[in-house]
Order: sequence, then structure tokens, then C-alpha cells
Amino acid sequence: MKIDWNRKYTTIVVYAILGAAAVLIILFTFLNFNTVLGWLDKFNQIMSPVYLGLILAYLFNPILKMCEKRIFRFKITSKRKWMLKRVLGLVLTYIIILIILTITFLLIIPQLFVSFNDLASKMNGYIDDTLEWLNEFLSTSPIFGSDINNIDDALEKLFEFLDITTETIYTKIQELVKNSSALLSDYVPKLFGYFTGIANGFINSILGVIFSVYFLASKEKLVAQCKKVLRSFVSQEHYNGLLELANYTDKTFGGYIIGKIIDSLIIGVLCYIACLIFDMPYALLLSTFIAITNIIPVVGPFIGAIPGVFIIFIIDPRKAFWFIVINIVLQQLDGNVICPKILGDSTGLSALWVLVSITVMGGMWGLLGMLLSVPVFAILYTLVKMFIEKRLKRRALPTETREYFSDVEERNYSSDGDDDQHTFAASLSQLTAEIAENHFGKRVKAMTQKLKSKHKGKNADKSSDSGQKDVDNNASSEKPDNTSDDTGTNTDK
Repeated sequence: MKIDWNRKYTTIVVYAILGAAAVLIILFTFLNFNTVLGWLDKFNQIMSPVYLGLILAYLFNPILKMCEKRIFRFKITSKRKWMLKRVLGLVLTYIIILIILTITFLLIIPQLFVSFNDLASKMNGYIDDTLEWLNEFLSTSPIFGSDINNIDDALEKLFEFLDITTETIYTKIQELVKNSSALLSDYVPKLFGYFTGIANGFINSILGVIFSVYFLASKEKLVAQCKKVLRSFVSQEHYNGLLELANYTDKTFGGYIIGKIIDSLIIGVLCYIACLIFDMPYALLLSTFIAITNIIPVVGPFIGAIPGVFIIFIIDPRKAFWFIVINIVLQQLDGNVICPKILGDSTGLSALWVLVSITVMGGMWGLLGMLLSVPVFAILYTLVKMFIEKRLKRRALPTETREYFSDVEERNYSSDGDDDQHTFAASLSQLTAEIAENHFGKRVKAMTQKLKSKHKGKNADKSSDSGQKDVDNNASSEKPDNTSDDTGTNTDK
């Protein structure tokens, strides 16, 4: 018996089944949320070498392109030559990476260990010198008064202010000693898990490098397969739009991450040179902190400067001030010269959205979220902007933001019609002028009126004097003219 399938009702049944399945999946996820999170966490742990391989392949791909275009430039006439070119490019790419890692581990890492060991061995002496300097400062400074002459007096005043006594401190120490065995029993499994995590991380790193080799070797085929799957599910219009989005994502991520790494290396080198010029202790260690944390936008330089200021303050408090000055100068140079030259306007985000992206993604995914916050938010910002502008165009409405300002807001926002000309300094100066006019306007007007009246009196006196002088000068100047005329007539006679 042949079943007569009605296409209309078959489509309805399929959509109903898919909708019911989606509702069941959402309900199961909601009722077993912790279990689903555990499954996802386990899946991510299993897939971590694949994720690492994708990240490494994405970072190494520009080096591979450079090797194939600049070094191995022979013509490809067969698949065998193409495979030879790809193999040679891969070998040279990983040789370059290995050389960079070898230089880092042989030149920089040993000096960092020496600096750490030297700092740890001399820490007690540095602390004693710092305490002596603080005692001398407290005893000679008139700021704190006669009641505070040393650190003990300052701590005593602080404990009195916080209502902390020696009995409460002694009680807390006793509780800590009593609970030490329980703390040790809790930390031993954690310590074992920590070492196990290190071993798993090492194995996953090796597997990630292997995966990156395979991803780079067949990157064109993988991209073609992804396009094939995508085209089978969406229309041509949506397919073209998704390809444009993928190209924009690649441009944003690649340009930002690689540019930020280069920018951080330049800042680290400049910081090292400046520390050597100012004879800062542990120059390589401090500049390494600055270079690593500079990858994090906005807050990274401050995070890197805090341990450096603390270390230098313990050794020489006066040099800590100059280290702060060096970091401020470097950040101004980075923000106004280096970063715009390298990155340009690769994200298109304002400072407000950069700070929001760092706060949100840093709170959700920690350091990795802070590193990827800016390009991810730039892509989301672009998607939302495209969606809103598309809806506005359908309604025949303007898409420019300035069209939605009032006349006063547009005039205050930008006088020459360029949004980029509106800077924080200009708005701050305008706000300061308004506050000064509101609070001190009456006094300023009264003083200016007095000054004007005085100047008017002086100008009137000066003008009368100058008028008298002009009359005298005119009278004296007329006499030579008359004599010259008389002499002229005499000569004519």
C-alpha cells in the first residue's frame, strides 16, 4: 500500500516534533542544570587539546603564509609540489617558533630566576631598611603630629581606630593553630590535584601542538568543508552574509591579538631600557611584568606596575616614584603613538565599551576573558549595529547617530560634525568652565566691573593727556612747514 504523503501536513508534523524536542531539552537542562554543567565541563576537558590546536594554528598561520609567499615562491604545477611547499613552510614555521622559545628560555628565564632568588634572599634586609626609613619619616614629618613617632605608634593608633586588641589577635592565632591539622588534610588532596593538573596540562600541550600541525596542513580543505556544511543549511543571501561576518571576525581577532602581542613586546623593551637608564633594580623582571600584563587592555598596565612599585619601594622608596613616572610616560606613548600605529582602529569600540567588555568577560572567564574581551565585544557590537541599521533602513529612517541628537546636544557634542573630535579633555574643560561660571560668576563679574571702571578712568586720563600732546605736536609740526613755504617763496623771488 502506497502512503500518500501530504507535504503541507508533513512539514507541520516535523516542526511540531522539533518544537517538542526543543522544549524537552530546555526542560531537562533546567531541571538538571548542575548535571548538564558537569557534562559540558567534562566535554571541554576532553576537547582542550583540540581547542589549543586551533588557537596555535590560528596564531602560527601568519608565519606559515609569510614563509610560503616570501621564501618558498616556486610555481606550483602539480599537487606534489604544493604538498612540498606546505611541508617546507610548516617545518620552517615551527623552527622559527622553536628558536623564539629557545631564546626566551635560555636568555630571559634564567635571569628571571636569578632575580627572584636574589630578591628572596635580600628581602629581610630590604624590609628592615624600609622600616628604618618609615620610622625616620614618621619622627621628622610634621604631618602626623607628636603622637606618632614610629611605626609602633602608627600601628597602635590604627588598632585603636579599628577596635583591635592584642587579645583578639592572640585568639585568632590560637584558632589557626588548632585548625592547622584540618587545613593540612584539606590541602593535601588539593596539592595532589594541582600536580595532576600540571601533568595533564603538559600532555594536552603536546597534543595541541600535534593538532595544530594537522590543522595548518589541511586548512584549505577544512575551510571548504565548513563552507559546504554551511551552504547546505542556509540560503545564498545568508551564506554570503555569514562569510562576510567570518572574514570580519578573522580580521578583528587576528589584527587585534597579533598587534597587541607586538605592542606589548615593544613596551617591554622600552621599559627595560628606561629601567637601565634610571638604574632600577631588577630591570628585566619588572619589564617582563609590564610586557605580559600590557596585553590586557586598559587595566593591564596598572596590574603590572603594582608589583614593580612594591618591589622598588622596599629597596629604594625614592626610585619607586620614578618607576611610576616611567610607566605613566610609557602608557601615554603607547596609547597615543605605538598602539594606533600597530592596531589602528581595528575594533571600533569606545573606551566605555572596552571597559565594560573587560569587566564582564573578566568576571566570567578570568584572564582569558580579559584577553579576548575587546575583539569579542567588537564583533557583538558590529552585529547589533548591523541589525539595528537594517531595521531602520526598512522603515526609511536615518542610520546616523547624530540624527537623533537634539540641536543643543549636537552642538555641544561636535562643532565640526566629526564625532571623533569630541574628547574627554574638551568635555572636562567645558564642565569646569560651567561650574566656575555658576559658582564664581558673581564675584568674577564684580571684579571685572571694578577693573573695567578703573581702566576706563585711566584710559580717560591717558586719552586727555595724549590729546593735549597731539595738539602740541601738531602745533610744533606746523611751524616747520610754514618756514619751508616761506623759504620756498623767497627762492622763487
